[in-house]
Amino acid sequence: MEPDHYAILGLTHSATAEEIQAAYQRLTKMRGADAAVGDRLDRIRTAYEVLSDANRRTRYDLESMERELEARGRQLDTDVIGPPSAISGAGSEEDSRLSFEEELAAVLAELQRPRKAKATRTAEPAAAEEKGRSFPHRGEDREVVVEVALEEAIRGARVPVTYSVVGRRGAAAEESTHTVEVLIPKLAYHGQKLLLNGSGAPGIDGGKAGDLQVEIAYKAHRLFRLSGNDVWYYFPIAPWEAVLGAILELPTLENPHRVHVPAGTTSGQVFRLPGRGLPKAGGGRGDLLASLRIVTPQHPSEAERQLYLQLSQVSRFNPRREIS
Repeated sequence: MEPDHYAILGLTHSATAEEIQAAYQRLTKMRGADAAVGDRLDRIRTAYEVLSDANRRTRYDLESMERELEARGRQLDTDVIGPPSAISGAGSEEDSRLSFEEELAAVLAELQRPRKAKATRTAEPAAAEEKGRSFPHRGEDREVVVEVALEEAIRGARVPVTYSVVGRRGAAAEESTHTVEVLIPKLAYHGQKLLLNGSGAPGIDGGKAGDLQVEIAYKAHRLFRLSGNDVWYYFPIAPWEAVLGAILELPTLENPHRVHVPAGTTSGQVFRLPGRGLPKAGGGRGDLLASLRIVTPQHPSEAERQLYLQLSQVSRFNPRREIS
């Protein structure tokens, strides 16, 4: 038996194109992996494909009406008592046949009349119905993660972001690669999300494109180590700088910062620079902490070795005095 496409969409035979479109969008929001749900969605799509096409809908209505009239004629035959000759009046069978043909002609004439549209109908859907086109659908949204250097997050930057989107043309899926330039704002924090309207998957049949959501993530840094919103830096100094003291430039995420290393500094001492760390989601910044490390020459020259030898002979310093 031919399915009733109107009943599947919950519509009557007088439904307009807008009502067919609205019913299809409402019913296809069903989700799930159940076989029954999948079968129902297939019936809904088939019904929509037939009824949304003006030519296919007219042909379907004609065929449905012919089946209905044939069934009605068979029912009339079964309701007659006795053979046709027993029906009163010599012209009864002929009259029945003529009335059936007249009814069919009236139905066909009615189907040929253009359906009335609602007052709110716009010119664009009307043109789409006349041409048998599908209605536009908005493209899907996309989400991507972009990694930025710590310095770019502090000062702001423009970075290219490449991602793939899947669009549809009719029933066919088309995957394409897009590249957009994303503006990273100053003091961007880890996990911050940026919204780019219209940069997602393209729309279907002239619909609007979806949106692109970009999430910011920090790249690993060759010098700095992260601890929450604080930045740690292991600051190497020479032995004589630790003994004599020195004024040195400490690298930061922005410009170098001059620090005074006092005489007699030991490894492990920490300099803290407030507000020189990473941005916080609620505003403000963490700190930069520099931990001093005394580094000795790995390949000293002969002159350096002689100086260290002289130092060892005259120095009374014993770093293990407390444990001896």
